[in-house]
Amino acid sequence: LLSQGSWRFRFTLTRDLSIPVGIIGSLIGMQQIIVLLDDGDAVGGANAVMLITIFYGGMLSAVGYFLL
Repeated sequence: LLSQGSWRFRFTLTRDLSIPVGIIGSLIGMQQIIVLLDDGDAVGGANAVMLITIFYGGMLSAVGYFLL
């Protein structure tokens, strides 16, 4: 990974893997919402996990796309 042109490989890897990681994080947040459905105060934190992972996955994918 430290060779000439390795930055291109890192950005490609970031672009290709950030969306699936965001989807996995959103599934974890959705599972927390289903488990904590009876407690209305705890649902907000699980919803935040779901939305933040989708947002960060999209942002990392955009960074990997535009910097490549």
